[in-house]
This record gives sequence, structure tokens and C-alpha cells, in this order.
Amino acid sequence: MIKFIKFSFLWLFVIMLSTGSAFAKYPERKVIIYVPYVAGGAAEKLTSLIASYLSKRLSQEFEVRTNTLKISAIEYINEFKSLPNDGYHFIVGNLGTHASSLSVSQEELLYHPVDDFDPVALLGETPMYIALRTDFPIQTFSSFRKFLTTNKNSKITIAHAGFGSTSYLASLYFKSIMMKETNNQSNVAFVSYGGSDPALRDLSNGYVDMIIDQATSITPYIQRRLVKPILITSDNRSMQTPKVITAKEAGIGEFNLKGWNMLFAPKGVRKEYLNLLSREINIILQDKFIQAEMLVTNTITRSKNNNTPDTLKIFLAKEISNWRTKIETMSINTNNKKY
Repeated sequence: MIKFIKFSFLWLFVIMLSTGSAFAKYPERKVIIYVPYVAGGAAEKLTSLIASYLSKRLSQEFEVRTNTLKISAIEYINEFKSLPNDGYHFIVGNLGTHASSLSVSQEELLYHPVDDFDPVALLGETPMYIALRTDFPIQTFSSFRKFLTTNKNSKITIAHAGFGSTSYLASLYFKSIMMKETNNQSNVAFVSYGGSDPALRDLSNGYVDMIIDQATSITPYIQRRLVKPILITSDNRSMQTPKVITAKEAGIGEFNLKGWNMLFAPKGVRKEYLNLLSREINIILQDKFIQAEMLVTNTITRSKNNNTPDTLKIFLAKEISNWRTKIETMSINTNNKKY
């Protein structure tokens, strides 16, 4: 009997060692992170930066694949919602695809942000800019607001990064605010793109009038004076654009939006894998070079205790609830396929 017990403990120890060694090898091959936007936008830039660090730290390639299918972010995630849950396939989601979409574009969703995905790590929260084409005859937000009120017959075109993107949501939200002020919605038209970069290029070339986009994407265009910023949604003015007022200063505190990008795993990935990647990403986000990059675009990173798979489930539930309330109170049209 004693020999049997000793043998059982020995066998259990061998199993634990083999299990531990198998997990210690993770990742054993290339990990793919899908970004539902074309290259050059906020999500792709941030994801690629973090992926390069993960590749070095875990001695395995982390490849970032962007949306080359010429479809919206939501349509892209619809296609990829059945990714293998083996720990080698992940996808980036944001405020538009994994929170507000349940209220704004529920008819388009073939996935559920909570039921079909598990959060891994929040890559960053970013304020947004309202920016105009450089030759638009307005210099400040107050002048732009007056322009919208007094020129109701003038059509303003708003570029956004595609159906389901954060800039799409921000554009709808801004339009709802302006509708209340002007009592007219016919002077705002939406122009959809496959990502931030093509939208910003067209804005800088004067093909559209304005955009509302995350600081991560738009800051290089602002620095090169290719677009004209008139408002930022951060709590305080940015060091990069000290003359640009905040939404609170403009008297539209409800428009104090923060975009975010989060790494998600298909439901069912081993929790050990999720925790490992979460820990690694949190270490990377505290790197001095990464912090310097974040500072340029006013990107905020969460503390490691508030950036775990478990705490992010709570964050995600709150975001979904908050945006459902916002959309209801702002009376945003939830059938916007034409946009």
C-alpha cells in the first residue's frame, strides 16, 4: 500500500512536470494578431509596436495581419470570429467593435463581444481630435460651431475609418450633438473608409471636410500641418497642441470620448496563455520607449492590476452599458448602414 502511494505521488509529480514544461514552451510557433483595419491606423501602429516587443521577449514571432479584404471592421471580425482557440490566433478590438456595436450596429454583428471573446490586455486609451482640412475657412471650434448653425445649407463631409470603428461612433455622436444645437441634420454627410490612414490622406488632400479620430492616428498629420485640429477629447489640453481646446472647455463635456484598443482571444483559450500574454504586455507598456511613444499621442496605459483578463471583463461590461445609455439618451440612429 505504501509503495502504491509513493508510486502515485511519483506519477503525479511526473505529470505536473510534463504539464509545466509543456506550458513553459508556449508559444512554440508563430502567433498571429489580426487587426480589423488597413495598415497605418491607430490600432495597427500600436499593435505592431507591442508585437515587436513580444517577439523579442518570448523568442517567437508575433505577426500582425491587417484588413486587406476591403470590408468594415465588424464584417472582418464576423469573418474571423471562429479563430482557433489554440493560443496562436488573437484579434484586436476597440470601443466601436466590442462595446458600442451592440447598440449601434447590432443588426450587422454575427459575433458577441463577451460571449465569443476573452480580453487579454488593454493596449491603450486615447483621446480623439476633431480636425478640418487645412483650407477650411475656420480656425477654432467655436467658429466651426457657429458655421454649422448659420450655414445649414452647406454640406459638411465627415470621414471615418469604417463601419464599426471608433471614429465612426464618434462621428455619429458628434452629429447627434450638433443636431440638437442646429435642429438640422441634413448639413452633415458621412464618408466611409477602410481605416484611419486613407481617411486622413483624403482629408489632408482636401477631398473631405473633417474627421474625428484617435490621437494615435492623427498626431503625425497634425505635426506635419496636413490637417487642422480644433478640439481634443482629453481631460486636459495636449502638450502637442496647447491651443486646441478640450470638449469640456467647448461646453460639450458629454463628448469627452476616449478610444481604446484591446487584444482579444477567441473564447476557450487556456487561461495560462492569456495570463502570460497579459503579464508580458503590461511589462512592455511600462518600457521607457513605449511610454515616450504614448506620451506623444496622449495615450494612457492602465496599471497592471487593472489590466488583467478578469478586470478587463468588468471594464468591457461597463463600456457596453455606458454606451447603451449614451446612445439611447443621444437618440443616435442605430440603423446607419448608409454611413
